[in-house]
Amino acid sequence: MILQIGQTDGESLRGLMEKLILDYWPPVYAYLRRRGHHAAVAEDLTQEFFTNLLSNNRLHQIKAEGGTFRAYLLTSVRHFAISRYRHERAKRRHPGTPLLPIGDLESFLLPATSTEEDPETAFERHWAHRVIELGLEQMKEQCRIRDRLTAFAVFESYIRHKLDQGSSPSRDQLSQTFSISAKRIDNFLYRGKIAFRKHLKTVLTETVTDSTQVETELLSLYKTLTD
Repeated sequence: MILQIGQTDGESLRGLMEKLILDYWPPVYAYLRRRGHHAAVAEDLTQEFFTNLLSNNRLHQIKAEGGTFRAYLLTSVRHFAISRYRHERAKRRHPGTPLLPIGDLESFLLPATSTEEDPETAFERHWAHRVIELGLEQMKEQCRIRDRLTAFAVFESYIRHKLDQGSSPSRDQLSQTFSISAKRIDNFLYRGKIAFRKHLKTVLTETVTDSTQVETELLSLYKTLTD
């Protein structure tokens, strides 16, 4: 997708850029909130940041020989925040409909964002969680097509427990919750982990300019979630 952006213009370009923005705005909002902006101001600044990104087609700046959208987005919002601070002004969003329907931004914040983390850590953690959400969405759709939604429900419960609690749910817990034998639970999780890794790589492939960067991005994601 990043490579397509570098080779596209007009409405097609805007469509690609809007998809990336809708997929990955939460890390930007988390970064701005953690810099000390109140929710309403951070929301305005998030809209302004992406307005500038769209109006100036700045995603063309990602170099095909080495850029990743994650690194580019973090660098861009860092520069944007510094510029806004230096000018000591807050440009309000344009009247009427917001640039993009990103909804209730505050409800997407993960625990600890507004009080404990530095902006960069908040950005990376929200990026990792967003990639996981997109991977789960892809996996659910594939399981729906293959009539394996029960298997997906088990795996999703496993993943969300790890994200929320920091540990894996026991096989017995899952077995009791879903009224499925422990052996089938093991099978669902084994196959699910293999499939989920593939979906994560598919998601990350859209955010890099070189397929060799996918494994590096995947390792960065794991590190962010386990630190």
